Amino acid sequence: EPIPITFSACEKNIGLNNVTNIISNNFGLADKEGSFPFYFYPEGSGNASAVNVSGRPNVIEINCILKTLDGYTAQNNVRVDFIKCDVEGAELFTFKGGVDTLERDKPIVFAEILRKYCLKFNYNHNDIFDLFYGLGYRGFIVQGRSLKEFYLMDENTIHTNFFFLHAKKHEKIIRDLMIK
Repeated sequence: EPIPITFSACEKNIGLNNVTNIISNNFGLADKEGSFPFYFYPEGSGNASAVNVSGRPNVIEINCILKTLDGYTAQNNVRVDFIKCDVEGAELFTFKGGVDTLERDKPIVFAEILRKYCLKFNYNHNDIFDLFYGLGYRGFIVQGRSLKEFYLMDENTIHTNFFFLHAKKHEKIIRDLMIK
């Protein structure tokens, strides 16, 4: 979590729940490392982003640390099984900074993708799908208790949450959960 106030709340929540198997980090993930401006409004710091996605005039600008997933996993000798990514439009950059990790570990990925936020970062939402397809993944939405294959978003797409499973590594999961 890159926003200090949100990170502090997460740390407090971890402590209140006596959770001991979480390593929290006060930085975000992207395709480059360094200190960059982030924008948030105090009433909704979960809506923080590297651009003002809320469009509010009263946002607070704060510099936050960004690292790459590839750099983090290499430095800490970490293997990744599952990624949940909801970074208010910067998902493509998070995944680009983790391509080596995605290729090596082939984790299951759950991502929120909003067209309106992707546009604020000047990329097409389907660039995320193209990246995953190029890595051997397949895209899915959840319908009931099953997965339905999903290919590309268009202006009529109502879904915002997507799973990406590697076609070979997760073949059994796909076979067991696909709508037949």
